[in-house]
Amino acid sequence: MNPLAKQFALLALGSLATGLLLASLFPKMEWAGMAWLALTPLLYVLRGGKSALTAEEREGGAGEYNVTRMREAFGWGWLSGFIYFVISLSWIGHVTVGGVLILALYLGIGMGLWSMVVTLQWRRNQILSSVSNLQFALSAAAAWVILEWVKGHLFSGFPWNNLGVSLYRNLPMIQIADHFGVYGLSFMIVFVNVILLLTIMRLNVEIRMMIRQRNDFQLFRLRPHLDFTVGMAMIMVSYGYGMVCLFESHPIVPVKLRIALVQGNIPQDQKWDNKRFYSILDTYTSLTESAALAKPDLLVWPESATPDGYLENKEVFEAIGKLTADNGYTFIFGSNDLVDGKDYTGAFLIGPRQSSFEYYHKMHLVPYGEYVPLRDWMPWLRKVVPIGDGFYPGKDPKVFVVGPDNLRIAPLVCFEDLFPSISQQRVLIGCDAFVNLTNGGWYGESSGIYQHLANSVFRSIETRRPMIRATNTGMTCWIDPKGRIRDAFAPFVAGFQICVVDIYRNAPVTFYARHGDIFVVFCLLVLILALARSLLWQWK
Repeated sequence: MNPLAKQFALLALGSLATGLLLASLFPKMEWAGMAWLALTPLLYVLRGGKSALTAEEREGGAGEYNVTRMREAFGWGWLSGFIYFVISLSWIGHVTVGGVLILALYLGIGMGLWSMVVTLQWRRNQILSSVSNLQFALSAAAAWVILEWVKGHLFSGFPWNNLGVSLYRNLPMIQIADHFGVYGLSFMIVFVNVILLLTIMRLNVEIRMMIRQRNDFQLFRLRPHLDFTVGMAMIMVSYGYGMVCLFESHPIVPVKLRIALVQGNIPQDQKWDNKRFYSILDTYTSLTESAALAKPDLLVWPESATPDGYLENKEVFEAIGKLTADNGYTFIFGSNDLVDGKDYTGAFLIGPRQSSFEYYHKMHLVPYGEYVPLRDWMPWLRKVVPIGDGFYPGKDPKVFVVGPDNLRIAPLVCFEDLFPSISQQRVLIGCDAFVNLTNGGWYGESSGIYQHLANSVFRSIETRRPMIRATNTGMTCWIDPKGRIRDAFAPFVAGFQICVVDIYRNAPVTFYARHGDIFVVFCLLVLILALARSLLWQWK
């Protein structure tokens, strides 16, 4: 094989390997242990076989070389990112195959930019220096966090499957999210990936030095150094903190709330079919009547459970009225609402024996799924995206008061539980727990519902509040403040789950809930300093 073709094939293989490994970290595969190694093939590709500029490059070709290397780095990183997202987000293909490809093309840009940052750091890294290696790992991890944060905010945000989410079942390791959020875990994973590769490369260099300098080489140099020690210490401290959190007793005695979660399992292609109107209504009413026999304090239906708007359709209104007229439970359910000619989707609350009534209009809508961005300025988009005018976003966060102990529970509809800032906001206005109403029927029996659950786990740890999940197809369950998934009901079947949830009234506000993404600010400062050092080194 031609040497250039062989080199290209090896580089492509390394880039593809990282993309495949990253995709394998998340449900349903969940090879989470590979997280600590997944980036190493791409990192080695980005090194490009060069540790410094040649004399010719220093004399005049360095600028052209830099541009070429940056283009190559972006390309290999983008390829890894595209593979990563097109596989892990393949569940979106149940709705739109083109949407998966477009989203993966877009999200791959983030890894391309990260690869450019890493390539800059490779250029000035001194592999035999622990300090240089630590600076490299810090800057690479900080850049990854910044790009994940941008992904979660740009164009309304898509924080799905951040790297740290892959550890959602490793309970001791993920407890640091109450200080750093899921970004802290992503930072640690990238940091360790860089340090492991640098340690292997450093040992290789030292072994070769030992062979060349048989008499003068000092054997004590042939060992893991400070950079490796720092990386392992980061893991051990995180794990130790997590173990303390898991065995620590809560200072507040919990209130036990008995909850019935109803899962209708209505296929998406039937959900708005007028011919299925009575069948859907009967499914939910019959399941509710059975669940009510367990005498719950709270009964929950999922997102958009009613086949028409609760306040708009007389039959829906009367059916729910019969369910709540004589029962002693608080009822929360998902339905649409029409106010002043505008459509909203969200959650309704009806108190015991219809003693109270409230509603929450969903604030963070799904772009191109629930609304058309810029529809007022570009009306033609409504023809391109066939969802009509879609919904309008709500403006006010709500906290529902539930049960005899007046527990404050914040409703989160659909993918609102993906956004740390939303749950943080609810905690700061006094919520004791979350209730997430979601559908999941859009994506069939795919990995989508399992990935949604994995992402949701971190909202409970970040805020130390339980998350109660009522879904149409799964995963119906609740998540305790330590991130443990409790009382999970089988997905893709109709039924209900009775669970007793421990809720701590007026629990302390966590560092993360109080200060938000301050760790991201730290990462931004680290990245700015790293890039400044790289540019100064380049000019010398």
